[in-house]
Amino acid sequence: MNRVKRHFDSVAQNYLARQDRGVWQILRRREMAALNQMLPSAHRLSAIDACSGPGACTALLLSNGSRDVLMVDFSKSMLGAREDEFVSVWMGDFADLKLVTKRDLVICAGGLEFFDAPTSFFASAFLNTRDDGKLLVLYPPWSISGLIYALHHFFNGIRIRLFSKSKIDRHATQSGWKIQARANAHPFATVALYAK
Repeated sequence: MNRVKRHFDSVAQNYLARQDRGVWQILRRREMAALNQMLPSAHRLSAIDACSGPGACTALLLSNGSRDVLMVDFSKSMLGAREDEFVSVWMGDFADLKLVTKRDLVICAGGLEFFDAPTSFFASAFLNTRDDGKLLVLYPPWSISGLIYALHHFFNGIRIRLFSKSKIDRHATQSGWKIQARANAHPFATVALYAK
């Protein structure tokens, strides 16, 4: 995980700019559209943007009416200075998060693939959401395109996990989550909605 943190600390300054051009821009727009399609009504929703990076999902939540978003990332450089009246930040490993006030939703659009133990991600999401909580996650599928994505990170010195439907659902159900819906955002990413 330290190698992953070092990588994202090093690319943080140009991360948003890179998302706004070329193929990455097209893929990111499709991801946000797929997440938005599955997003429970966010009006007044309290949410955690897990592995938030600079906050693309936070912006999505706010644009849909959420007024209480906690951004969580282990890279201070990625978090930047995003805090305002509707957004708070917590720097650290999402698996270590223990909130007193639980949230309605956890959203994660990139990050699960970097966890050494994905079950710890699902367990933390379960622990930090209310009894009727939801989890919306974007993940790289076990496929040829997923392998291309994994190679991209491998050449940056990082090993990631790819997930078949059964594998990610197994991690989720071990923590008490039940699959509600699933859709492909594009060949490199799948979106899944889980509920308690």
